[in-house]
Amino acid sequence: MLFLTHDLRFMRSLLFYFFSIVLLLTCSNVFSQWLKTSTKEQLDQRLANFETEISPGFSLIVLKNNAAVYTKNTGLAELKSKSAINEQTVFRVASLSKQFTAACILILEEKGWLSLDDPLSLYFPEFPDYAADITLRNLIHHTSGIRDFFKLANLSGYEEADFNSDQAVLKMIARQKKLNFEPGTDMLYNNSGYFLLGLVVQKVSGLSIHKFAEEFIFKPLDMKNTGFYCNEIKGKENRAYGYKKNTEVAQAYVQYDSELKIAGDGGLFTNVEDLAKWDMNFYDNQLPIKNFAARMYTRGRLNNGDLLHYAFGLEHSTIMGYDCISHSGAYVGYRSAILRIPSKRISVICLGNSAELQAAQICEKVAEIVLDASFTSKQAETEATKLPFERSTIQLDAHIFKGYEGKFELANGQILHFYEKNKRYFVDIIGQTNIEIFPASILNFFVKETDISFTFIGNSSDKAAMVVLHIGDKRLLAKRIIDGQSNIQKLNEYVGAYYNEELNVTYKLIIESDNLFIQIDDKPKKAIDLIRKDKMILGEGLAQFRRDKAGRIAAFYLEAGSVRDLLFVKK
Repeated sequence: MLFLTHDLRFMRSLLFYFFSIVLLLTCSNVFSQWLKTSTKEQLDQRLANFETEISPGFSLIVLKNNAAVYTKNTGLAELKSKSAINEQTVFRVASLSKQFTAACILILEEKGWLSLDDPLSLYFPEFPDYAADITLRNLIHHTSGIRDFFKLANLSGYEEADFNSDQAVLKMIARQKKLNFEPGTDMLYNNSGYFLLGLVVQKVSGLSIHKFAEEFIFKPLDMKNTGFYCNEIKGKENRAYGYKKNTEVAQAYVQYDSELKIAGDGGLFTNVEDLAKWDMNFYDNQLPIKNFAARMYTRGRLNNGDLLHYAFGLEHSTIMGYDCISHSGAYVGYRSAILRIPSKRISVICLGNSAELQAAQICEKVAEIVLDASFTSKQAETEATKLPFERSTIQLDAHIFKGYEGKFELANGQILHFYEKNKRYFVDIIGQTNIEIFPASILNFFVKETDISFTFIGNSSDKAAMVVLHIGDKRLLAKRIIDGQSNIQKLNEYVGAYYNEELNVTYKLIIESDNLFIQIDDKPKKAIDLIRKDKMILGEGLAQFRRDKAGRIAAFYLEAGSVRDLLFVKK
């Protein structure tokens, strides 16, 4: 039998539960046995900046040999009730959910109910012809070319309530006549693939992914506080609520939560205690998947044989020379990450409820400190790196940043928009994300808890001519874009209504006060940033206009991160 009998599964679960309790109750004893006091003090010192009793925070746990050797809980799960975060606090973990969806698919494969090489058309015959060329394996490794439904919804001008059902999201994906690329020729992270995998679980098993995961993953591992979005999870007493900084009031937060019920790509709620049990299963498998860890760690390949970093809801990387398996999650006011170093049997888990928290970077830096504990002093000196959140900021005169404000273009066409709001500084990576930056010096700015920074390069004028983007050891140069509105006289040729059939949406370009604006259906107007002739920033994306043989504007293609080449035709 491919599945254990009920009694045998119950006995194994009981033993697993016992050792899980031992893991958590013996934390202090195990700590003294393995993790040096000096290491604990170093972790405490490095994480001291996050100490708070009045704002959102996080729950963090470090595991070694299936035992908790360090924990850190700081901040409030809910600001109104002032309930403190602890190891039992339940968080929405966003894309950490993907590894559980992948495990559900592997269980069904083990049972013989599906194959990873099944075409998508087998489960969704209503999809366009391209579905016959997409396999479940493509969905697992993000090589399908399917467009991301979150970005499609955003480009449609939708609010969350407009696509908060499986039917609405499925219809939105199925309307796409074109893929971002041919299946297997590229890798582009997107949520649509794992959403579809969640529906495959339901179609094959007859159970929702919530009920299937409950029966075959959460119960066997005694993960009592874990589940995909449902009323039981939503109403849990010890649940954290998401927040983001209030841009109008310093040191204040506003609730930033969601009622989104979509699962598969995200939608999981859990806590660090339960994720510790999940982590243990990679060393002592209790699930009906043979060679569980090896299967979950299996990396994808492109059609040309190139090996990918992405596995089954998990990513491969290295940290201090060691192979590392990790994944992070971000949605509304929640941030999460889990990092595992299999050869050292070390794991770090961080779950938080602030949109500004960089959970993945915290896990990486904590792991580096814990790894240092096993090195000689000479090795530690060689390997040690300064934690990004140790960097201090300076007080910057407001007029200095005026010379940095504006848009800069990278060699790949990506636009960086730097701006100031309420004496805080931001960079909007058009079509991707918007992040706060902090001045380390007059010319240098950094993103907290990351290895990302920016260096502005001036010229004879008061405006910086270029900015260097630093990502670790990489250096990328972006050149300032000269405002195109005043340089292009024929703005009227862009005016009109542009329709996209795949989104069933119309973008209206209008002129007011000699400036161009965009209006999506009946939504409020937004100003258009003209980069140069026929290239504009439209809302969340970059538009490249196309002209007919007579030189008249006929259409534009919109690219916005996980959505490429979306065609809008002028009516």
